[in-house]
Amino acid sequence: MIIETKLHIPKTKGNIISRPHLYKRLDEGLNRKLTLITSPAGYGKSTLLSEWATTLDFQVAWVSFDENDNDVLRFWHHVIKSLTRYSLEIDERLFNNIEVDPSGHTLVAMLINSLNRTSDKIVLAWDDLHKISNANILSGINYLLEHLPMHVHIYIARRIQPQLALSRLRVEE
Repeated sequence: MIIETKLHIPKTKGNIISRPHLYKRLDEGLNRKLTLITSPAGYGKSTLLSEWATTLDFQVAWVSFDENDNDVLRFWHHVIKSLTRYSLEIDERLFNNIEVDPSGHTLVAMLINSLNRTSDKIVLAWDDLHKISNANILSGINYLLEHLPMHVHIYIARRIQPQLALSRLRVEE
């Protein structure tokens, strides 16, 4: 079941401190596959990412994760739904295959192929990814990052360094 409100970029409340130097760093991430924003709770990761997303001249596919998203199908269903909200070229048939492979790897491969067929710049913003611990999901994210098309960029906000193959990505830069 999709929770639609998890796909909305959070609106900021009150006065926000302008952080143009951090926006610039996030802009630089558009030249990489992955940009990580890590800091303890309350340091403004979500606020920074959501405020930056509103400065872009293209749509951002946003997902705010919680503990219930540790289910492989639920996780990828939210990711795909966030993409289909803004990119009409993302193959809607992915939803038909979401329950075929419980590991999610077939689905991730289909998602990669679908992303590759679009030429639009795509940003996926994943907030609170520290709440995801399922090994199959983390393996699927690694697979996605290995094969991500150059026009797709993932931004992850989380409290701790993720259990992802980051050294390989650093070498590719």
